[in-house]
Amino acid sequence: WPQFPGQMDGYNDIYGCGQSGADFTITKSGGSMDCGVLTQGIGGTDIGSWTNMAANINEESGKVTKASLAGGGVLCCKNACTSCDADTFSDAIAATSAATCLACPANSGSSLGSRTCTCLAGFYGPAGGPCLQCPAGSYCPSGCGEQLSVCPADTTSVAQSSLSTDCKCEPGFVGPDGGMCDKCWIDFYCPGGMTSRACPEYSSTREVPGSSSDNECICDAGYVGDPGGPCEVCPEGETCESGEATKCPAFSTAQSGSGSSNACKCKPGYYGPDGGQSCTRCTAGSHCKGGNSLVSCAANSWSPTQSMAKSSCTCDAGFHSLSGGPCTLCAPGNWCWGGKAHTCQLYSTSQEGATYARACTCLDGFFFNEFDQCTMCKENTWCANGDANACPVNSRSDEGSSAETDCKCYAGFEGPDGGPCLGCAAGTYKPGVGAGKACTDGTADVIYADDVVGCNAEWDLPGVINGGGACALGWEICASEASAAASGLTALSCSANSPQGTFYATLESGPGLFWKCWPQFPGQTDGSNDIFGCGKPGTDFSIKSDGYFDCGVLTQGMGGNTGSANIGSWTNMQNYADQESAKVVKTSLAGGGVLCCKKGCQECPTGTYSSTDRAISASTCIDCPANTKATSETSLGLQACECVHGTYDVLGRVGRPCLRCPHGAYCHGRKLLPVARTGYWTSRELWTNDTFDEEYPNAFLTAGVAVFAPCSFRRVR
Repeated sequence: WPQFPGQMDGYNDIYGCGQSGADFTITKSGGSMDCGVLTQGIGGTDIGSWTNMAANINEESGKVTKASLAGGGVLCCKNACTSCDADTFSDAIAATSAATCLACPANSGSSLGSRTCTCLAGFYGPAGGPCLQCPAGSYCPSGCGEQLSVCPADTTSVAQSSLSTDCKCEPGFVGPDGGMCDKCWIDFYCPGGMTSRACPEYSSTREVPGSSSDNECICDAGYVGDPGGPCEVCPEGETCESGEATKCPAFSTAQSGSGSSNACKCKPGYYGPDGGQSCTRCTAGSHCKGGNSLVSCAANSWSPTQSMAKSSCTCDAGFHSLSGGPCTLCAPGNWCWGGKAHTCQLYSTSQEGATYARACTCLDGFFFNEFDQCTMCKENTWCANGDANACPVNSRSDEGSSAETDCKCYAGFEGPDGGPCLGCAAGTYKPGVGAGKACTDGTADVIYADDVVGCNAEWDLPGVINGGGACALGWEICASEASAAASGLTALSCSANSPQGTFYATLESGPGLFWKCWPQFPGQTDGSNDIFGCGKPGTDFSIKSDGYFDCGVLTQGMGGNTGSANIGSWTNMQNYADQESAKVVKTSLAGGGVLCCKKGCQECPTGTYSSTDRAISASTCIDCPANTKATSETSLGLQACECVHGTYDVLGRVGRPCLRCPHGAYCHGRKLLPVARTGYWTSRELWTNDTFDEEYPNAFLTAGVAVFAPCSFRRVR
């Protein structure tokens, strides 16, 4: 039924084509055609030779049987084979589905209907794979199978090449793609393939064929430039080989365009062999025109170093000539230049053979002013050799001073004559200008160094310390060999400067403090029970001698442990081991005394302090507050004042009046707080707060006062 194809009269029918017969009924669709369905619903269970269709509902085509060839049969349709797609393959026979068409392996392909896949161009391998990338230096056409083609000699290709023309000449060769290649010609470079280029101007490949890059084109001798050019003419003063410019050695040069190191010649004023490796400055009294030429000036004439011509030779400096005669040495008080003699100016002089005006040096105490005239030295300066020099900071000098030691430290500053001068620290002072006298009785008796002197002394109480009064204000007995050496004492001066039969002592003695003038073994003595100092032995006076210098120690051990306890006026030294400096008594001024070291600024007296820097008077030293004393070495500031023994400050402060120790406590002074005696107690929180005791209403405690109570008292709340 064209309007409704597939429409049947029921649901238990078989679709097909046919016509009704005598015993054969086919349902007609719309009465116009005999086709569509064979139905048992018309003629019963069987329709001619078509049987077994009854009651099978919609399964008739699966149940029907046909008893004979009569009455028709089956409707056959032609079933044709379909080709697999390109880049797929199938080796299945009688395949019924496109699912048998499989994708070609990697790097392979196929045409329509292929049974196998072959490698793509640029790959090689068996049919069906695997297909490998064609290696560099070969080529692989499409479908070449397992046989790859190697590029000809001196050619190469990139990986995955597929054509013979992919084989190109290697760098350093030239020729057609895929053909024979020639080695690149001399003075050309071939980057590869069919390309060849001539080297840039003034460069070459140095007679070597087969260059592959312009970097193999090297500049010719006498030219400079990077490999590959451009190449330029070698500049003056340099030589150029292989494109590189090399400066001529010091004091030599070369013409432009030089291509050999031997082209470097010594410059005028120098001389030496070609190549310039050892050009020497032309010596005074000679002239050098360059190269290896060296010519001496005539007798009694002179030329400066590095002279380039004969005209540089003149009469020697320091000589003069009269009326063209021979040159004679310049006399003192004159200077000679260019063959003429000139008289030195007023207040100046010169040595024999002076060569120029400034060789006439101002006398000591004079200096050259801005007009180069010798003028007397001004205050606060010192003048020598024609130069005026300012005194060191915080020092002064008189007019006409000629040495730095003429500069004396100001009052309030300490230091050696000539500086440096440092301000007296707080707690010290210095009243006068300069270092002042070293010994109390006048100038030093023996000078060992600027800051170390020997002062004659006597004392009747045991100990060198009792001879300290011999050292003047600003000086003190040297504490040890080390302190004396730090102040400038040397082994030589210690021995040589001492008068015979004298000894000047430090405060040092005892084991481990050995000292000796022997340069190879400084610090060694003969024993341990000695006093270090400086001196020389005399008639009744023995000092340890090491065979080189007579100095170092004063020892009673020279005669053995049973020797004399006295050495001249030095007495009371026997059997005190290492305590001799603390026991010795000196009975007279004869035979020496004490070794004094300069200390500059004076310390404030014990019990006073000062906060003033650069003080010039003891009036700056102020008494400490009540019940305190200065405990620091230099009494530096109010903070140096601490509580004396038996007093305290409730907070352990310094620089404040201290209270007497309370009942029931010990007080050790300084910054220490009171400590309870046996049977007493306290609470420090009571010391800083006003407190009332309920049990003892009259015992009101004042803040800032330490209170101690017997242990029988109830604790204050």
